[in-house]
Amino acid sequence: MNRGKRLGLALIFFMPWLGSCAWLPFQPVAPGEVRLTRLEVPETVQEDMTYDVALSFRSDSTPMIRQVCCRWASLVPSVAHSSMYWYNYEASSDEPMGSARSRWLDEGAYYDFSGPLCAEEDAIRAISQDRVIVRLQARELKPHFNALECYMEYMNNGRLMESNRVRARVDTSTSP
Repeated sequence: MNRGKRLGLALIFFMPWLGSCAWLPFQPVAPGEVRLTRLEVPETVQEDMTYDVALSFRSDSTPMIRQVCCRWASLVPSVAHSSMYWYNYEASSDEPMGSARSRWLDEGAYYDFSGPLCAEEDAIRAISQDRVIVRLQARELKPHFNALECYMEYMNNGRLMESNRVRARVDTSTSP
């Protein structure tokens, strides 16, 4: 086999491998940017208990963290109690929009996510240049929440910035 054919075969063989590198999400961080990469939480949490949550991040420098905010979320919402269920019910019945049934969703036990739980600077401890431990009290837990989602607020050139969000699975159900 001549040299040209071998080179062509080598390119055909290695092209998918070389092309796959273009799809990697590891782009360099912009100057001053903080990109969260991982969230570590205990497997099971209970209401009113305090937990240490670990956040890993990438940054070109040590960020000045103002606060870390988290919220409990339901990754798979309950279909029987979703807002679309009640909207469809009201649309197909004689009940007016905004009736007690739709308000039940806002006031009842089924939410897609909780309000923000923010930890200030005194509850955030840096353990390395790319990892912090956040002391967080579990509040507003509902049995159907199965994830914790967090983001970081930090200062960059005198401006308050917000990082991306990371999420980790967690069990909030309590045994009877």
